[in-house]
Amino acid sequence: MTSHGVRFELMLRQGEGVRYEVELQGASTRWTGLATVSTTDGAVQLDPFQPDEPPAWALTTLRAFLRSEWRARRDDPELAWPRRITRWRSERAG
Repeated sequence: MTSHGVRFELMLRQGEGVRYEVELQGASTRWTGLATVSTTDGAVQLDPFQPDEPPAWALTTLRAFLRSEWRARRDDPELAWPRRITRWRSERAG
């Protein structure tokens, strides 16, 4: 558990498309959800999180992580998506 910020843990799901099981761990809350990335345009779709919605800055950061992965594969669609992505970020002031 982190004392501040959020740990992002993403696990690639098997099946069609690019879909990740997402776990966000904050100081006192753990959120789980699913994220889907369009291989066509990089759009990120987030299914509702449980037990409630994470902070907006964390969702923006999550989308940025996934868009970055999409950009890395835009010109090379044969490049495999990572099976696991783990990151930590603190909330940016301002």
